Amino acid sequence: MQPAAGALATKGRTRVAASGLREDFDMTLSPWAFLLVGVAWLVLRAPGLLVAPRFWAEESAFVSAATRLDGLAPLGFVYWRAGYASWPANLGAWLGVTLLPLEWAPLATTLLALLIQLAPFAAVLFLRFDFPVSRSQRRIAAVALLTATTSSQGIAWLNTISAQMHLGLLAAVLLFASARQANRRASGALVLALLLAGLGGPYALFLLPVFAGVAWAERDGWRVRQTLALALAFAVQLAIVLYKRFGLALVNEKRGLGTLSPEAIELGLRESVALPLFGQRAVIGAPPFADLLLGLSLAAVALAACVLVEAARAGEARTTGAALVRRLARVELRGFFAWLCCVGAIAFTAFDGVPAGRYAVVPGGLTLMIVMLAAQRARPGIPRRLLAGVVGVAIATGVWNPRQPEALECDGNSSGWQAAARGRLRDTVVRLPVCPPGWTVKIHPDRTVEGSRAEP
Repeated sequence: MQPAAGALATKGRTRVAASGLREDFDMTLSPWAFLLVGVAWLVLRAPGLLVAPRFWAEESAFVSAATRLDGLAPLGFVYWRAGYASWPANLGAWLGVTLLPLEWAPLATTLLALLIQLAPFAAVLFLRFDFPVSRSQRRIAAVALLTATTSSQGIAWLNTISAQMHLGLLAAVLLFASARQANRRASGALVLALLLAGLGGPYALFLLPVFAGVAWAERDGWRVRQTLALALAFAVQLAIVLYKRFGLALVNEKRGLGTLSPEAIELGLRESVALPLFGQRAVIGAPPFADLLLGLSLAAVALAACVLVEAARAGEARTTGAALVRRLARVELRGFFAWLCCVGAIAFTAFDGVPAGRYAVVPGGLTLMIVMLAAQRARPGIPRRLLAGVVGVAIATGVWNPRQPEALECDGNSSGWQAAARGRLRDTVVRLPVCPPGWTVKIHPDRTVEGSRAEP
């Protein structure tokens, strides 16, 4: 390094524009200060939820279980209409009805969802990864991941039902983490985190083939333990699904594979590729402009693919099947492997068969990770500047994107829960709305909550 460059690195004054994600550029705020920024960002997206909390749709079914079941039994409740285990919904509902007055019970699910949604952001800030990363790169990547993956949330904001998407995003971040953390306890905690992510819903489980491929390629004990933890969660969730289908004879009402169409595929690309890079205008903007943003996003991903494939091919001359798996498991290509697995699984299980809306959080986050990793791995020059510019645009549009009008309206309806809960002793049965509009629950004078259903 030249003396002048060394001085710049020491002072942390190198221009960001020169490379986008430079190793020798530093930011003065500590990781804990950035963590507080993340908390503020999540809260300010819907500050009314802390003042007048509300339950979201199926959350009220878990509240019903928490008010009717004794002891710790609510923590093992399965909402069979959904057909999978969700410990965040169980824990949030149980804490709410156990520790708080019923009118404030939704606050527990809101705060738990806040912590879970913050987890991927914190992981980027504090974990060690399989590639060298500077403090400035951590902060830029964390802010980009936080802001760009919140645009697709809509009215489903800070609730424990959608927490599974953010647990899936956390699993995607852990896919790039290094086995050499600060100590053995930290490495073991990450294995436990993967188990909890898988038991929180199906989205982390979509990445099981990638974790298995990385474990096979690296022959690393820690990677094997990660895979086994996720496989254990998969076995539990699969048992629940099979019992729902064959024991209870219920069909997944959200499976939409039969409705897949070219229009649905286009929407999926917009939501999972263009939205995290260029914001809501790529989805809801005027057709010519939205199409342009979609084209630019695909071009950015193609450029990132060229950079990362070239980096992954270095030192790998063989073209056998085993070599191909090892190449896909390399850190440069894990993001693409994970994106394909996630989108393919969503196409089989999710509503309309496309990663849209909340369902696009994990593939959208992976798209952003791919572009950021390519910006870091690219050689100095035009490709690196272009990719760094895309990351900058992703942050800017993520910060600028306003919440949708129906989201604000749903936040405003949250006060109905508190008013009805306070009057529960004066009425035989109190019916009140929860979000989204059209869902209602019943509160009985004995403080029990009756189910959750959608009004016709």
